[in-house]
Amino acid sequence: MNFVEKLRARAPTLGMQNFSGSPHMLEILGVAGFDCVMIDTEHTSFSTAECAHLIRAAQSFGLSPLIRVHAPYDVQIGKALDAGAEGVVVPRVNTKLDASRAVSAACYPPQGTRGMCPDTRGAGYDMDGWIDYARQLPENVAVILLIEDKLALAEIDEICSVDGIAAVFFGPGDFGVSLGAAERGFDEAIRSETLAALDRVSQAAARAGVSMMATPLHDLLQPEETIHHLRERGVDAVMYSIDTFLFRQLAGSIAKAFVDNTSQ
Repeated sequence: MNFVEKLRARAPTLGMQNFSGSPHMLEILGVAGFDCVMIDTEHTSFSTAECAHLIRAAQSFGLSPLIRVHAPYDVQIGKALDAGAEGVVVPRVNTKLDASRAVSAACYPPQGTRGMCPDTRGAGYDMDGWIDYARQLPENVAVILLIEDKLALAEIDEICSVDGIAAVFFGPGDFGVSLGAAERGFDEAIRSETLAALDRVSQAAARAGVSMMATPLHDLLQPEETIHHLRERGVDAVMYSIDTFLFRQLAGSIAKAFVDNTSQ
């Protein structure tokens, strides 16, 4: 069962976000037993060429590479898939129309609007390879929609029902910001409302039969508790954290432990 099939079957999967741009980090995740990695191009300066190298590194260690693109229905969706990504993570999906446009950008006519080119890594640099790739596209490419704004809740059932999506991905950070966290911080009220929204999205995904993906907001250095918490809330695919953010937290805790044990 490949990664896309796992998502469509709502099987448990584990991923990490890559902001470092380090192929070594991807290889380590593969060795550790992760299922996928999300290579971020929304908040980083990665070029298409850099992403292609990261995709190769991930696949060489059995890790399914996903690309987070800039926006719904972006031409970058086609570029990411042409580079060999096994899926795209599409941010700021707030309506059924956003969801439909994202799927359309990943699919060839008549189902979508994506332009064809056989001379790509995804197609195997060959016309016959492209024909096989196009025929197998629904089974081998995941369109994952990021739900990260309170506005999306008004159409969450309609979003989850769009044909062609493999998963919805709840982003608690941006969702909290849509509630006012940029001004108030992630206080108890915002955390509570964010968790309620996670439950609502999870329930909608279950009704539609699509995979539910989420990332934790805190307690990253307590993985057993954190993963258990997400799984209890109906999360199928855990996108655990960001590689650089997790390394920063671990480095900080090591430095603190060192200071605590040498300052006496």
